[in-house]
Amino acid sequence: MTSFRKNFGVLFIFSAAGFVLSFGNQLVVSYHFGTSVTLDAYWALYAAANLLLFYVQPLREALVLPVFTTFAQDLERASTLFTAGLALQGLLALVSISLLLLTPAPVLNLFGAHQIESMNLLWGFLPFFVLHATAETCNGLLLSFNRAIYQSVARLLSSVMGLTCLWLLAGHIGVLALLLSLLISQFTILAVSALGLYREGIRLRWQGFVQLWNVPRFRPVFSALLVNCFFAQAYVVCERVTMLGLFPGLVASYQYSVALVNVLISLMAIPLANLLWPKFLAQATHEGVDAMLESSARVVAPMVLVLLGCCTFAERFSVEIVQLLFARGSFDSVSVSQTSQAFGATVFAAIPVSLFTIFSRILFSQGRGRAIAASGISVAVIGSGIVLLAGWLGSVPLVRWHWVVSNSIGLMIILYLLLRRTSDPIKYVRAGWSLTWRAGLAVLVSIWLTPEIGPAHAAVDIILGLSLSFAVFCVSFIGLLYLMGALYLPDKKTGFFN
Repeated sequence: MTSFRKNFGVLFIFSAAGFVLSFGNQLVVSYHFGTSVTLDAYWALYAAANLLLFYVQPLREALVLPVFTTFAQDLERASTLFTAGLALQGLLALVSISLLLLTPAPVLNLFGAHQIESMNLLWGFLPFFVLHATAETCNGLLLSFNRAIYQSVARLLSSVMGLTCLWLLAGHIGVLALLLSLLISQFTILAVSALGLYREGIRLRWQGFVQLWNVPRFRPVFSALLVNCFFAQAYVVCERVTMLGLFPGLVASYQYSVALVNVLISLMAIPLANLLWPKFLAQATHEGVDAMLESSARVVAPMVLVLLGCCTFAERFSVEIVQLLFARGSFDSVSVSQTSQAFGATVFAAIPVSLFTIFSRILFSQGRGRAIAASGISVAVIGSGIVLLAGWLGSVPLVRWHWVVSNSIGLMIILYLLLRRTSDPIKYVRAGWSLTWRAGLAVLVSIWLTPEIGPAHAAVDIILGLSLSFAVFCVSFIGLLYLMGALYLPDKKTGFFN
């Protein structure tokens, strides 16, 4: 338990540092580009590139389990599996580059390519395909060696390099600086992660793709994730294209809000998921779903309480938060209004997305390909349906809420798939419902007791107002949770894990 807490503390610090760098990145972007049409087009093209790279995450995730199980017994075989996976990523990246080069101009114009000041941006994505595929593979496989902290270091260094590039070049070369920052970040992740794998004894040993394809559980997990991620990336493309057609600045404002929500996810869910995954992998061999759910529940419950409080407060004061963070340079009052509305609608997605991230690791550990596909596809199909309906109706509020709704339904599906294999599913349902209604009542009363912030334009006034309101909210929320017995206190004798 002590080791888990210590590692989570270290990862939380790295995640917090990553938040600072990510926030700095968003400040530079907002200052130079605001919610401009050019920035809309960049994010749309970025989504198109990720659609062509939909296989990267499935192959990365599917490699973790075989390398994990092989490494302790045969380091050379682990190296051959890694080499085969890396080679497959590179080969598929070349196919993606070819598809981009063959894409007709009218199709590219749907993603705003005609609005970009230089077509160099489009062709600049070509090296991104290879860098992203190889960097994500090397970085993801660090989890096979329980090197979550080193993995975070690699991503932290990449954020430093990317922010430095953006800060120095954004005022000179415009939106092209975003692409150069992206490429430098990916190269840094690749270099640092490759060094970490080398120190673990992993070498390039080519023995063909057969070695990889014959590994148990690789094919079902990879196939399921492949379908999963294709639908997920198609969902994002559908979202961006629809938003481009509604009104200028919608994509950029939505992207700013998603970046803020991802801060909560990165601080809480990602470190916990990365720390729990090696335990899930070990439990998958000797124990059942009950043991995995009990391991996760001990950390998920307090995480949900923290996220619920943060999301509720952020929604209530979304205008003040956005104004404080971004209102400078090209980020005018219109940008503040658009982004605050998007942030208020998307912030609650942090809860289902975080839970989905952690619980999906259990499915990965068990190699349950169909369950993985069902949960992921449900999110994409439902979300795309909401987006298309919003585009047909011309409803901006509806398109802003699609992320929350789709992931909430996806979470329900993944919980159903997990609970049906437990010995007593009603026990978990009762525990979840008890925590939900008590926490929900506590947060509603707390936000009602929280004072509003008067009209303020100076940053100091906004900070003081938010600090006072947040202090009142926290005291009320924690006090009510305590009175209703909703605070989750781990067993001091056994800790989080037995």
